[in-house]
Amino acid sequence: MGINPYIQDLKDGMGLNFIPMMPAAGVIIENAAGEILLQERTDNGKWSILGGSVDSGMTFIETAIREIEEESGLIIKPEDLIPFAALSSPALERAKYPDGSFTHHYSLYFTCNKYSGEMIKSNEETKSLKFYALNALPSSDMLVPQTQFLLYTAYPDYKKNNKFTVN
Repeated sequence: MGINPYIQDLKDGMGLNFIPMMPAAGVIIENAAGEILLQERTDNGKWSILGGSVDSGMTFIETAIREIEEESGLIIKPEDLIPFAALSSPALERAKYPDGSFTHHYSLYFTCNKYSGEMIKSNEETKSLKFYALNALPSSDMLVPQTQFLLYTAYPDYKKNNKFTVN
């Protein structure tokens, strides 16, 4: 996970103990078989849904589209993104960077089942990508905390009850 330049500027001026609040967006991409795309991250080796911090002047939707393309090579359209959760709990949304600093994200999560393009094998942020059935996910200790919550609680609740989760 590369650090957002805006956050880097803040940290350079305030030090590592400063924890900036940052908007972010993430996307659960579901294929035709009902499997969920997960990213094995290069920074911590854990699996997560795809997403990242909002850059200055961007919207949640623009961020979701950018992050999906950067991290997977896939292309998604704004009209295919459906919001299903908003998370701000520090237990789920505090990100640790390689330099030891933290950012507290306030994130909007979308689901999407339409995409195009060719999936990459790996890049700077992505060690690998794989579609998983919800009943065959990596072990919970290999999932980042917000991905655990999203895949075990918020997303199933959305799919079953059409419920938008706020946490």
